[in-house]
Amino acid sequence: MAKLKFNLNDIHLYDWGELYWFDNNVDISLSAIHLLINNQEKSLKEHYLKLKKKREKELPNVPIEYRDSYEQHFFEHADMTIERLAFFQRGLILGSIFIQIESDMKELINLISEEFKICFNDVKDNMIQQYWKFLVNDFKIETDGVEKYFTPIVNEKIVRNAISHQGSYLTNEQLESFHPKNGIKLKGYEIRITDLEYLFNFLKRVGRFFDVLLIAVDKRYTELKKGA
Repeated sequence: MAKLKFNLNDIHLYDWGELYWFDNNVDISLSAIHLLINNQEKSLKEHYLKLKKKREKELPNVPIEYRDSYEQHFFEHADMTIERLAFFQRGLILGSIFIQIESDMKELINLISEEFKICFNDVKDNMIQQYWKFLVNDFKIETDGVEKYFTPIVNEKIVRNAISHQGSYLTNEQLESFHPKNGIKLKGYEIRITDLEYLFNFLKRVGRFFDVLLIAVDKRYTELKKGA
């Protein structure tokens, strides 16, 4: 059995005790989304398998001259339905990840605002970017080592917006900014999530972003408390 190796340099002991709770809550949320992806894909595979078995059982009993039309009528519709189901599931998961990012960042802003009496006017558009501006401009975290994890998350909104709001089609501007990734298929302007690798990799990047963000927040907390 392989032994787990722990690097003490990777462990950060928070001065701000609230961040232990917050860190754990983020981890639970991301783990829940990971589990949701697996459960949904398991259900999807069961649908595929059930349809495959039904096709193999019924088609041999259909006279050969009617077989093509029978398959088209009874099975192509089911094939397309399952394919559309996969499209819906993966798009909704991506949207859920962004909702969780926004929710967690807002909760973090609320903690900071309450602790240090820093006013934050709630926003309805570009929330992730606005929360980031508060952390950088108002709370004044050190962005070295954090921004490189934040920027790719914001860039991924191109995929989320196209799938959720634009019928899975990129605009010319979005197409110029799009960077190919494993698990994403781009055909012309149409974009699709074709493999779970994309969602799982995105979850990992989100988790890493919050890891380094909370360390930066804790360091700023310590600076402000020592200077009080």
